[in-house]
Amino acid sequence: MTVTETPLGRRTRGLIVLGVLVVAAAVASAAPSRHGPRGRPASLSASDLVGTEWLLEDLGGRGVVDDAQSTIAFQAGGKVTGNGGCNRYFGPARISGGRIDIEHLGSTRMACPPAIMDQEHRFLDALQKATRIERRGAFLLIHSAGIDKPLRFTQMGKQGAAPAERRHASLGGVVTYPQRVALPPDAEAQVQLIDASLADAPADVLAEQKIAPVGQVPIAFRLDYDPTRVDARRRYQLQARIEAGGKLLFINTKAHPVRLDGAPAETEIVVEPVQ
Repeated sequence: MTVTETPLGRRTRGLIVLGVLVVAAAVASAAPSRHGPRGRPASLSASDLVGTEWLLEDLGGRGVVDDAQSTIAFQAGGKVTGNGGCNRYFGPARISGGRIDIEHLGSTRMACPPAIMDQEHRFLDALQKATRIERRGAFLLIHSAGIDKPLRFTQMGKQGAAPAERRHASLGGVVTYPQRVALPPDAEAQVQLIDASLADAPADVLAEQKIAPVGQVPIAFRLDYDPTRVDARRRYQLQARIEAGGKLLFINTKAHPVRLDGAPAETEIVVEPVQ
């Protein structure tokens, strides 16, 4: 038997199809999206990045030196820290709505092969000229003024894990003194993180950094230590000294206690002249 569809039936079916399409479009538009216009990644904020650490894979389209690991880590309180490839660096960062502003980075002053030092210089310069930050797939991209292509990073192990879950933590800052005295060209600095719990026993050194040449104060330092060696019941201190020509020039005469809770911290060690 042949069924002939009437005009009214065709109209009813068309209305049903149209209704289904309208409902589907409404559902799609109401669904939350992590992407902005034209599928671009949503803007990042500081809270999206706190506790993460990233490894540089490409520096503005020029790749990276195989022997150098340049990193950036985002800390609470609007701070960034990392390794430029040779030296540790740290400084303030403002991130909001996909915009990023990093300025006045401090760093240690160790020397490395020319290729690594060149990459570190370009990397830190690009960070201090950063304008925009976004996450695209597995990559973190930082756009910098004057560079056509963004800095591209991949995520490393997450920071902020319990000490038993990671074997790296750091703290840093500067060594300085109030006297208006210039240091000799051959001056060297030494900073140590020690366990000062036992007064009648040699101090256990958890981390040490020697900086040469130091230039002039303030002298930036960064100490990496193993958090699995930290005992909350013990007392930890920083001690610093500046020498030149085998002669001790400055040393901290007051105890400089620090808390080792696993999060990188910045501090200032004031040293006094040795008479």
